Amino acid sequence: MRLVMHDPMNWLAGFGPSCCGVSDRYVENDANMPSISVRMDIVETPESFKIVAELPGMEKEAIRVVVHDDLLTISGERKQMEDSDRNVVWAERRWGSFSRSFRLPDTVDKSGVSADYKNGVLEVTIAKKEEQKPKEIEVKVN
Repeated sequence: MRLVMHDPMNWLAGFGPSCCGVSDRYVENDANMPSISVRMDIVETPESFKIVAELPGMEKEAIRVVVHDDLLTISGERKQMEDSDRNVVWAERRWGSFSRSFRLPDTVDKSGVSADYKNGVLEVTIAKKEEQKPKEIEVKVN
């Protein structure tokens, strides 16, 4: 006969990724996961660059967009939900702060930066400088 130690919390293991047919080897260990991982795209249009960031669940007031010299920084903080009436049995959503910086090219107008936040998506638009057209100078004869 073999003795097996009983773990009263073992029933929670059924809520893990493998309960849904996902092998544990495809899921990062909790200790290795960053507090917040923000997915961003950078899109170029003829008039501007756009940085599109997924920030679900964040309050607008917790998001900062700063331009300093040639660096644009997007930062923010997602606060942990405080609810004493519930007992979390599995948590994958993350909270904490994040910061991402982008070096701006010389072709942008640093004073032409705007930001909109709607439905958990931040869109930062960075206007391009107007293209300098060559100026032809007439040569005069004395």
